[in-house]
Amino acid sequence: GRVPDLHFLKGYFRRAPWLKFDGAGQLEATVEVKKGVLMPGTRFAVDSEEIQAQFMDYRAHGSGKVRGMVRQAGGKTISTVSVALNDFGFARFDEEYVFGNGFTVTGTAERLDLTDPFTDVKIAIDLPESNLPNFGAYNSYIPSESCIFIYQGRGRIRSHFDFDATTNSASGINLIFKYFYILLLFSRC
Repeated sequence: GRVPDLHFLKGYFRRAPWLKFDGAGQLEATVEVKKGVLMPGTRFAVDSEEIQAQFMDYRAHGSGKVRGMVRQAGGKTISTVSVALNDFGFARFDEEYVFGNGFTVTGTAERLDLTDPFTDVKIAIDLPESNLPNFGAYNSYIPSESCIFIYQGRGRIRSHFDFDATTNSASGINLIFKYFYILLLFSRC
């Protein structure tokens, strides 16, 4: 059937309250439960013309798909939920400044007991190499007292972020810029 929103993902990603999803689409699902525990064979799929992934001050949106499954791997039962955006726009607050294809958020968890599930979720957020047509969007990161202003510039950017709910820690936060030019203005303060 059709789901009016993606709020059902909130339960899976509840240990990361800074991460939210929105969108609507057609849901197909199979759920296998034994003694209150999700079992291999559980899976769901939602395709949507408009998905939003919000985390901290950032937002990515575009058409995409949400997939979930429970499977056996390495002698363990693991759940995976992924949100993948095809063509997307990426924004901080409301100003879009990165455009690309293939933005993904993937969560994996081994705790599948439905009385307290997914408390060990590990999340990977991937911004693949994407277009950055206006490097000036990064002016908000430059302190005003620095007397530097990005006048214009463009290039490509990619980033990766990992979060582990068990340790409540993040790693791999990086930005890699490629093929860019930038014009800076310097002024007296």
